[in-house]
Amino acid sequence: MKQCNRVINHMTEERAFTPQQELTVGLKAVKELVMKVKQEAKIDNLFGYFNGIVNNVMDKLYFDANFMNRYI
Repeated sequence: MKQCNRVINHMTEERAFTPQQELTVGLKAVKELVMKVKQEAKIDNLFGYFNGIVNNVMDKLYFDANFMNRYI
């Protein structure tokens, strides 16, 4: 989770998501991964697949104003 959370301000080391938002993103990503595994999807690299899910979820939620303003 931490490696996917990009630094958006290098002067202050501010990251795109707060720790609470990271937790929410992580939970959504794990739920999605479990659903794929239960569907018996062919996954060669489980950790890489999870990393891709995290990136996609972060991309979606970064542009969701309601989500970003919820944890301020």
